[in-house]
Amino acid sequence: MNRLVSRALVAATVVAGSAAFVLFAAQPPQQKPPDPQRPVFRAGAYFVTVDVYPLQDGRVVDGLAAEDFQILEDGKPQKVESFEYVQIGPAIHENNRDPNNQGDMLQRLADPRSRVFVLFLDSYHLAFHDAARLREPIVQTIDDMFAPSDLFAVMTPLSDAQRLGFGRKMVTVADDIQREWPVDVIDQKQYDVEEQKIVDCYGPGVPVGLIIAKRREDRVLTSLEELVSYLGAVREGRKTVFIFTQGWMLYPRSPEITNAIANLGPVATPPIGITSTGQPRLGTRLQDGTWFACDAEARRIADLENDRRFRDLLQTAAAANVAFYPVEPVGVGAPLRRTQQLQSLASETNGAALVNTNDLSGGMKRLASGLSSYYLLGYSSTNTTFDGRVRRISVKVARPGVAVNARRMYRAPTAKDLEALRNISAPTPADPSTTGIDDALGALGRLRAASPLYAAGRALANEVVVVAELSASELAAGRWKQGGEVEARVSSSKGEAVGSGRGRILPGGRSVAIAIPFKAAGGPIDASVRARSETEGSAEAQTIIPPPSGTLVGNPLVFRAVRPGAFQPAAALEFQRSERLRVEWPIAGALDRREARLLDRTGQPLPIPLTLTETQSVTGPALAVDLTLAPLAVSDYVIELVADAGGKTDRKLFAFRIGR
Repeated sequence: MNRLVSRALVAATVVAGSAAFVLFAAQPPQQKPPDPQRPVFRAGAYFVTVDVYPLQDGRVVDGLAAEDFQILEDGKPQKVESFEYVQIGPAIHENNRDPNNQGDMLQRLADPRSRVFVLFLDSYHLAFHDAARLREPIVQTIDDMFAPSDLFAVMTPLSDAQRLGFGRKMVTVADDIQREWPVDVIDQKQYDVEEQKIVDCYGPGVPVGLIIAKRREDRVLTSLEELVSYLGAVREGRKTVFIFTQGWMLYPRSPEITNAIANLGPVATPPIGITSTGQPRLGTRLQDGTWFACDAEARRIADLENDRRFRDLLQTAAAANVAFYPVEPVGVGAPLRRTQQLQSLASETNGAALVNTNDLSGGMKRLASGLSSYYLLGYSSTNTTFDGRVRRISVKVARPGVAVNARRMYRAPTAKDLEALRNISAPTPADPSTTGIDDALGALGRLRAASPLYAAGRALANEVVVVAELSASELAAGRWKQGGEVEARVSSSKGEAVGSGRGRILPGGRSVAIAIPFKAAGGPIDASVRARSETEGSAEAQTIIPPPSGTLVGNPLVFRAVRPGAFQPAAALEFQRSERLRVEWPIAGALDRREARLLDRTGQPLPIPLTLTETQSVTGPALAVDLTLAPLAVSDYVIELVADAGGKTDRKLFAFRIGR
């Protein structure tokens, strides 16, 4: 196939834009939700909970006492300080209230007395008829084992783990299964849009089948990695994942793909196309169907080591107390290699595998009976060296003939983690005069309700960036579908007009960032934006942009993403849990230390991980914080960034709101 064959580039312009401080919004501050369950600390020790399933003839043994159990951590005996037998009641279909909101859901997920289940349908590695066979046994099993305190979620490789909605009502789970099974099963001979682009790019000299098969396996492993990470962050207790799959090949690095692409010759640069609005667009995305994009994806797939990733997944899941229960629907006659993989997935994560059986219903019932009740033990670790390492747990029962299924390991906190958690478990009132939390939240308190358009900005030494963003309510009402022309004007603190610029909100887009050359004189900058549309008329907004500040770290740019990777500049700093937040602070040079943490509206740190990286922004080197908002409840929050270099320290506070 000739690399010079041209293809149309169908894409929208990605605006590399920015935003910083927003002075308008919609809602008054929400009350802080109750804190989720916190770790317990005793005499400098880390308190560990262990869920134990002592099994005899496939059923949990009842009537045991605390003295019947022995816990070892890295071979050293531990004293059982808390003991509880949790017995799951019969199925109850009435008055099983689902969580009211995200905060409520997270609190229930953290409760060790609630069982948490995820039903994962591997839609890339299930035949349609096998998925259909699974549906009734799954629904019946859940019906048999369901209890009022249980939480369930249904997931496929196309789902976002951060957006899982856990519910309790049986009808919710049954409806999810009926909807997902087997509709989402992918015909092995059918391709999605991106896969079809790969097929169209290459001829017989490239192993396209291997690329697609390995790419699908990558999607499944990525989904499971993200699921384990999310479940480990929101809950210490056991998480049970039923994964319905025929197994995987677990491809290693594939030089045959790399060599085949190399034989086709190089592609120097991505081609430039023109969008329907007349804007230039580089063909770097796989959806564009360019040789450059196809080659980049093929090389990425070739370098993947899915065999190694699988081994890493087992260790990560075990440390996060995530137990896999793989169910293979083929039954007797399934490929041995894949069956062994599923058995390893179960045994290494403290789960159980249902393979090599034609009795799916009976097998599912046996799995359910082993989860019907459990013992919840707790101990304060005698190892007070908080080094972040994995510690092995062993549980023994003083009764012959009993097989113990229990948590096997956990990752110890670092000294820094422990101090942060202590602060959370015993919070003290924040001092606004020293922390500046009230000042940071003040911008949110001045937000203007029901505005169709928002404005924000950020000033550097020689430029000011003004952001215009349409409100979520405007988009929900179906307005501004075709986007609109935007004009931005900036004035000095004395009211002198110093510059202007134009941009366009593209069809289907929400915002635009406009850079205006301007040498800041040290005072605040007045900025105004006006958006016009033939169908919607016009809308206006104003903001005051602070002057450049900070020795090491400048004022931030803010972005939101509704879909992974699809970031847009943000001006209205009210976000939904389904979105992702990215904040970029420009930096003057190399830093000795950089740290970021999430605070609640009182200034107390929250145990929500922040991803902090050094990156290259449109204006130079920057620190970027990425935050998935799914774990957060409706409220106001602050990101605190601290950077050190050469004996100097900069501290930045950025406030945002999670709306309903």
